Amino acid sequence: MPSPRLYFKEREDRAESFLFCIGGFDVRIGPIFLRLLIIPFVLMETSHRLLALWTCRDPIWPDAVAKLSAIETDDPFDQPSGRTPAGWAETTHAIDRNEYPNGDKREMKNWHGKKDPAANALLWAQDTPPLLK
Repeated sequence: MPSPRLYFKEREDRAESFLFCIGGFDVRIGPIFLRLLIIPFVLMETSHRLLALWTCRDPIWPDAVAKLSAIETDDPFDQPSGRTPAGWAETTHAIDRNEYPNGDKREMKNWHGKKDPAANALLWAQDTPPLLK
């Protein structure tokens, strides 16, 4: 399954909260005056998000759940790892610099899936493996 395009930071600061809220709106909205019109809504949403982050505590999980959810230090599936950035700003800068790790792209032996990514996403959603023996 492909990796997500964005990993959120575990501890969010004010700038990250603002970028999170502005990401909820379409940042390619068009002319600058339309962007200026949404700024009050973004700032209001950011203030509410920050208030929620500052007044909430970390969850306290029962020992059984914490034990079951423990991640090994050498887990190869633990993400983000290596050069993979976390957060809106770091991810955007890495993409702009062409440094974002886009995963291993290579030909797969015995691939019988469709070449269309949307069709493959539907196969994944149905949990139908596209590799046939």
